[in-house]
Amino acid sequence: MVFAGWAEYRHMAFAGWVEYRYMVFAGWAEYTYMALAGWVEYRYVVFAGWAEYRYVVLALWVEYRYMAFAGWVEYRYMAFAGRVEYKYMAFAWWAEYRYMAFAGWVEYRYMAFAGWAEYRCMVFAGWAEDRYVVFA
Repeated sequence: MVFAGWAEYRHMAFAGWVEYRYMVFAGWAEYTYMALAGWVEYRYVVFAGWAEYRYVVLALWVEYRYMAFAGWVEYRYMAFAGRVEYKYMAFAWWAEYRYMAFAGWVEYRYMAFAGWAEYRCMVFAGWAEDRYVVFA
């Protein structure tokens, strides 16, 4: 009975010690898990917020660069198109002017030559008529 009581006591003390150790370890493990989980969650949220911020900033920067580049290209195109249009119109007016001046000059030369030829023909005809009448 003494041995049984002693053994029971030892068993209960040992069981209590194990239970205590288990509870302390479980509490520590739970605390560590919760602390770690909270730290991971915090790090994730901080990283996600940072990544989101970086993404938005990058997206806005890319959009800005695209818009600035597109505007620059559009400006360059419009300026170039306007310059080409101007050069074309100036050339077209110049060519039209040159053509009209040249056509007028040719027409004038033709008319002058035709009048001169007509005059020469008439003079020659009159001379020939005169010569023919004299000769006849």
